[in-house]
Amino acid sequence: MWEPDEVPSEGQWTALEGILKEHPARWMLWEGQPAEETVERLRGLGVESVVYDPCPNRPSEGDFLSVRKANAQSLSRVVGQVSSGTQEARLVRAPPRPRSGASEP
Repeated sequence: MWEPDEVPSEGQWTALEGILKEHPARWMLWEGQPAEETVERLRGLGVESVVYDPCPNRPSEGDFLSVRKANAQSLSRVVGQVSSGTQEARLVRAPPRPRSGASEP
């Protein structure tokens, strides 16, 4: 699985490009703000990034409800574009990371 604070390897990008050929997603859902380098490369593939914080612990700022409101605002970007007819709501899950000891594709 891709992590927001790590830039994916070339093997992970290649795997994603293969997935996008079969499943032409327009959005990638993240649990935290991804690295800007990752956001820009995804954008080059026609995929926008959306952050949805699962908030498994007490947030450093605000409270659980403020995190949920921010999540709703993030998701409204996708819903707004879909309801206005500008895009289909196709999400892509980041390809899984290779298992430790396994070589990357």
